[in-house]
Amino acid sequence: CGYEIPSAERQRQAAGRQAWWQQVQRLIGLSRFKLGLSVRKTQLLVGFVYARQVSLGFIVQQTHQVGAKAATALARLRDCRQAAARFLLYDETFPKLGRRAYSLGVAICEHGLIRSVRCLRRKARDIPAQLRATVGGHFQPQYFLTDLEVTYGKYLAQAGVQLHHLRDLVHLIRQVIRLFDDAVRDVPLDVPKGLPIAQRKQQLQLKRRLLRQQLEPILALALKAFQPGYESVCVLMLEGGVAQLRDPHLVIQTPSVQTLANRLQRFITKHGDSINTLLQLALSEGTPKTTNGLESKNSIFKPFSRLAKFFPHLTTCEELFAGVALMENFDVKTRGPHQGTSAMQRAGINLTDFGAADFFAAVGLAKPQISFAVLTV
Repeated sequence: CGYEIPSAERQRQAAGRQAWWQQVQRLIGLSRFKLGLSVRKTQLLVGFVYARQVSLGFIVQQTHQVGAKAATALARLRDCRQAAARFLLYDETFPKLGRRAYSLGVAICEHGLIRSVRCLRRKARDIPAQLRATVGGHFQPQYFLTDLEVTYGKYLAQAGVQLHHLRDLVHLIRQVIRLFDDAVRDVPLDVPKGLPIAQRKQQLQLKRRLLRQQLEPILALALKAFQPGYESVCVLMLEGGVAQLRDPHLVIQTPSVQTLANRLQRFITKHGDSINTLLQLALSEGTPKTTNGLESKNSIFKPFSRLAKFFPHLTTCEELFAGVALMENFDVKTRGPHQGTSAMQRAGINLTDFGAADFFAAVGLAKPQISFAVLTV
């Protein structure tokens, strides 16, 4: 036939070379998407482990291929059978990408599974598109939990996704504290004309100190309303705080105090129903009250901005973050409340539907079927 029949030894050596390259590709995936190493450091790592160099171009190419496959795998999550998830948590993180200005939209469920990551250049277009691509199939949440960003409600309506918008409890508490701090800072000072500047400042500091002493019990009452055990009366306690602010026997009715009472009343009117729903769900079903789990995910993405800023296109940056997200989804925690489990397990993702049991299998880098002894011959 004109072709040489390879011997058993040549077949064994070819299989060993192929398995070695697969191991190198897996090491590159671990280095880039888990350890966050640069291209040159990854090259040094491969050379140290296997005593053989690979080119920088191969590492860059492998990074792009793995990132693209990871983005495709994330998009498959909603079509897999899974445990019921009622919450979709959404937030933006702002990685340092040099002169390129865009944010990273991250969506997770209450199980800690990262459902989607997207680089946001035009929020009015990109966020609704991301929400539409995330919700659907077997993932049908009922609530949309975010911080106090006012545009999220509008983007949710533009996406056409029927979710009940709730606000994060931590940001609500921060907003209440900020209202009281503004009232103390903006207190007016009425002093005779001709008083030296130093004495004016002294009088202003004294008046602020006295007003803060009067407001501290009311602020303590407002913060106590958000504590466990007061879920059913949280809004009522906040309204009681407004009544105390308007009582001249308790607080001096300065213009800043009157403004505080009005702003706190508007806060209750705007967020009262959301607070009641959020606290009652957390009490009865153990659902999240905050986006702390999402904030921890954001802290994972920020170190990888050092790598993303060297990617020339927005799509490749997004694929890099998708690879990081998929790696985090399969990561088995070694400590904390989720010790011994991964986000894929907690979310009940059917791995048969997903088509892979770990990160490397999901991106086409399954473990080579050859012994380590043959690899190192």
